Amino acid sequence: MLTTIMMIAAMVVMDVVRDVRPAQAAGARVNVSVEGGTLNPTGKTVVDLSGSGFQSVQGGFGGIYVLFGWVNDPSGGSWRPSRGSVTGESYRYVPDDESNPAGYDVFVAFPGDTTASAANGGQIAANGTWSAKITVPGAKFTSYDRSNNPIAVDCTAVQCGIITIGAHGVTNAANETFTPLRFASQGNAAAGDGNSSGAASTSGGSSGAASASASAAAKAKQEAAKQQAAKAAAEKKAAEEAKQRAAEAANANDTAAAANTDDGSGNTMEGNDMSAQIPALGIAGWLIVAAIIIFGIAVIVLAAGVGGYLAAKSLLLGISPAALDKEIAKRERKAEAVRAREAVKTAKRRRRQYRRLVREQAKADRAQSLAEDSTVASDSTVVADSTLRGFFSRHDGGRDKSTEHDKGAQTGKGTENGKGEQ
Repeated sequence: MLTTIMMIAAMVVMDVVRDVRPAQAAGARVNVSVEGGTLNPTGKTVVDLSGSGFQSVQGGFGGIYVLFGWVNDPSGGSWRPSRGSVTGESYRYVPDDESNPAGYDVFVAFPGDTTASAANGGQIAANGTWSAKITVPGAKFTSYDRSNNPIAVDCTAVQCGIITIGAHGVTNAANETFTPLRFASQGNAAAGDGNSSGAASTSGGSSGAASASASAAAKAKQEAAKQQAAKAAAEKKAAEEAKQRAAEAANANDTAAAANTDDGSGNTMEGNDMSAQIPALGIAGWLIVAAIIIFGIAVIVLAAGVGGYLAAKSLLLGISPAALDKEIAKRERKAEAVRAREAVKTAKRRRRQYRRLVREQAKADRAQSLAEDSTVASDSTVVADSTLRGFFSRHDGGRDKSTEHDKGAQTGKGTENGKGEQ
């Protein structure tokens, strides 16, 4: 049972590896078609792009970023991220605003990628082809390094063009290309270099100091017509080469399928070879196979962990790290403004509460003062009343006693007189 499980795991790993399509043998290249014929040095220009020979990984994480910018080694490969270069030093590109994109950066996803919904450039087909549009802002733009420091780039002084690199931080040397572009003030556009195998062509316009004579205008018109014809021929040739490569790839797949086709006995040739080798492996051989399978599982688990990390990083960074930094700064400014408004409101509310407390305290003090004044007046009235009652009671008692005395005297006198008379 253990042997069977190992064989099944090995077959699964072989199927997964077989499904990963390598880059086309001819190498990745980008064909460029400038809308309007020339790049505007002082304004935006839309450029049509079509890629071929790129690596396409079914269900793979990421894809490619398509950028417009500058590389320090257009004829070599030292600028490539797969060789350790970093943005802002070996290559620079036009950043885009993730919240309000202008089409400066393009994301082309692998088919079946979990982040394919965010791809504004579609997906890489199984044969390594893709197409998209990119906007070139002009000959001069501001880029940013990894520390978010601004860097000015003048494409009339340095060589700029279309850059393709692995997306979401995944380094992929097979999909790294640079296709040079030139602006009208620089003369005719040059074709792509040997590293990118790109076919970029733009028609050169007359310079500002060119003669305005009729002969010069006619010559410029002839040159433009020749360039248009050369561009059409190059595009046709590129299309034919892409078709030829696709046909060769299809033939190779058909040949491999035929080699593994059922031979009529119900088993494939590959299965027969494997079954024939089973007795010859021995214990040491199966231990090696088991070690290989365990190593493969460990690699898959590690890749899944790295893929999850990169997926989280891609969700945080999006297409442009500089755009994310700008958005974070903008949100921090908004939060600071909200905090300032809340602080002002709190200060106003505290002032109102303090004034209300002062008014209430003043009312309480007045009420207490009135109550104290009323108590003092009442006490004075009570004292006065008691004093008057004492005074009148004393005098009234004297009068009563004298009256009684008088009455007694009169009564005695009369009695005595009466007795005497009697």
